[in-house]
Amino acid sequence: MAQKKIPAVSVSITPIALNLEDAARVSGLPWSTLSEAIALGSLKAKRPGRERTVLVSELQRWLQAFDDVPASTAPSILARK
Repeated sequence: MAQKKIPAVSVSITPIALNLEDAARVSGLPWSTLSEAIALGSLKAKRPGRERTVLVSELQRWLQAFDDVPASTAPSILARK
C-alpha cells in the first residue's frame, strides 16, 4: 500500500508573552532595566511558574509611554563640507 503524502505546511506563530531574557533581547534594553521596572510596578509581569513573563502588548505599552528623543539643535557633522 502506498502512503499518502501530506503537503508541508508552514505556520508562523507570534508569541504573546516573553520571558525577561527574550523581552530584553527584542526591546534592546538590559535585563536589569526590565527587572527594575517590574519591581517598581511600571512594567507588569506574570508568573505562571517560577519564571516571570511579560505580555508583548504590555512591553509595547511600557516602551511607548516614554517620551520621544527630541531632534538635536547642534550643527550636524554630516552637514559639514
